[in-house]
Amino acid sequence: ATLPYLGDYPVMEWAQMRIITPAYKLAVDGVYGNDLLTGFYNAERRYYEYMPLYSMLVAGAFKLLGAGIWQARAVSVLGGLLGVLLTFALGRRLYGPRVGLLAAAALVGLRLALPVPGEVERIGIELSGSGIPLLDLARVVRFDIWVPVWVLSACLCFFWALARGSRWGYGLAGVLAGLAMLTHIYGAFILVVFGVVLLVTEGWRALRRTPLYLMAGGWLVAVLPWALYVLGDLAAYRGQMAKHGSVADLLRPGYYLDNLLREPWRWLAWLGGSFRQPVLWPRLGIYLLAAGVAVGLVLLWRRVRATRRPAEVFLLVAWPVLFLLLALLIHYKRYYYVLLLLPFLALQWAYAVRWLWDQKGWRPTLVRGVLAVLRLVALLEGVVGVSQSWQAARATTPYAALSARLRAAIRPGARVLLAEPYWLGLTDHEARSIQLAFLLSDAHYFSQPPAMAEVLRGLHPDYVVTEERLLDIYGRDPDQVSDNAQDWRELDAYLRQHCPIIAAELATPDYGEVKVYQCAATGQ
Repeated sequence: ATLPYLGDYPVMEWAQMRIITPAYKLAVDGVYGNDLLTGFYNAERRYYEYMPLYSMLVAGAFKLLGAGIWQARAVSVLGGLLGVLLTFALGRRLYGPRVGLLAAAALVGLRLALPVPGEVERIGIELSGSGIPLLDLARVVRFDIWVPVWVLSACLCFFWALARGSRWGYGLAGVLAGLAMLTHIYGAFILVVFGVVLLVTEGWRALRRTPLYLMAGGWLVAVLPWALYVLGDLAAYRGQMAKHGSVADLLRPGYYLDNLLREPWRWLAWLGGSFRQPVLWPRLGIYLLAAGVAVGLVLLWRRVRATRRPAEVFLLVAWPVLFLLLALLIHYKRYYYVLLLLPFLALQWAYAVRWLWDQKGWRPTLVRGVLAVLRLVALLEGVVGVSQSWQAARATTPYAALSARLRAAIRPGARVLLAEPYWLGLTDHEARSIQLAFLLSDAHYFSQPPAMAEVLRGLHPDYVVTEERLLDIYGRDPDQVSDNAQDWRELDAYLRQHCPIIAAELATPDYGEVKVYQCAATGQ
């Protein structure tokens, strides 16, 4: 479902290219930096905006397969495949192969999401494709798809260690949780789940035993190299991360309340439409998941009260604890972060389905017949969603064709100030992000920044590549984002004065209007 049209669909956008850029430089030059942001807190030599592990995997793909969009996205496809296999493995270990197989099937078969209104996309939720979250998010260059890989591996290691009392096993579970955190910070939340399981099953004496501390030590071993890397240029780290808030926010109670109030936006895609007018039909998958998880919670609660077996405690608390931590601690309500919860929701759903299938008191033949029909219809619904995503993919503008048209309009080796999605087709040019001009003139990052016009004169581009999507990022309308209105006026004035020639004007139905301005400095 994910491999066809992988290099073209969905369209390349800013966040994906921002992850690709340091991976490319690491593969080519051996330096983890972002040349598009040269001059912004040493970003060209030490890049901190994202945790590094996923970009390192992409750099490895570039080394093996060459640089390109499909090569970068193949890393996400591999992460999605491993997530499915590890979900099966965890379900099989805890409850048998049927639970593992049902959970894996749910991840790739239940259609849960629908596209959301345009105003929601402006706060960072980007959706496309089949509506099956794992399949759709495995098609983009995003680190989130690899967080479940490390988290599920940590879970398998935790239960292996728990069964054998293995110190090395607990330490390795902590290391894997550290690798999850090096993919995204919320990957470390799984350690809290392990702590809850130990406290529920062993009581307070768990605090006097070594497993908790061995896992914490393993986590520290994994994240220590990155911590030392950050300390190597702490001023650059603080500058690059300024837009993400500060440690002081964690000491403010209102921070957590605001996060909770904003949490529903992450899940709007599962409602479809809007909060006032949800579109829950015709998606049988969303109803099946909700019903199965509700039944699973009741069953697991009863079992935990009776036995307190670690497996039941784990499946009962895993996704609620992770959900609460995501809601409280992560301010950016990205849709992608649901990938952390999906394997545990799928496992709880599979646990409930297995129980319903095996129960003897409610006309078993009828119950099994209804379950079989519902699962078949849900699978067909997922197939329809995948088919629709392929139709959209076939109609998408090929990135290579768009890049070729841009290269034809730009002199080889020229200095280019560009919208980042188009950089991978212009890697043989001296390129800088057009966002760099906004960053270097932004008072949020510098106490006394130069004006936009001064920054642009310093960058001195030969060409400027802009797109309609810039309007969504910076808010050109002064009534919407007054902070950037003056910057936009200065950028427009610079283009009119120094770059009067439009070397190319490309209009596509998906990338929108892309313009190449030729500046007078080219001498052509």
